[in-house]
Amino acid sequence: MNETPSQTVGPFFSIGMAPRDVPGGTVTLSGRVLDGAGDPVPDAVVETWQAEGWGRAHTDPSGRWSIRVAPAAQIDVAVFARGLLNHVITRLDVGEDADIRLQGEDETTFYAI
Repeated sequence: MNETPSQTVGPFFSIGMAPRDVPGGTVTLSGRVLDGAGDPVPDAVVETWQAEGWGRAHTDPSGRWSIRVAPAAQIDVAVFARGLLNHVITRLDVGEDADIRLQGEDETTFYAI
């Protein structure tokens, strides 16, 4: 018997996930979320976690996002987007533009947690 594929959420799912900066955040982490063809994902949600707390940002029509975080060398990040059955998790360096590529030759390294 074949499995029935899961239903994906969105492009409307960011409505209930309000943006927020990490409490006391003084550093801006920003980038773009891109699909496998290098096109922007205009309705993704990016979440960050640190000891100081968590934050959330939505992407704009060009796939760009930004969030204020506490100073750190690296930040744990999750991306929620249409077409993904589960969110993906990566770690980004602070201080450089952080493009997240969901698929393709230059795909971002994602971790199974």
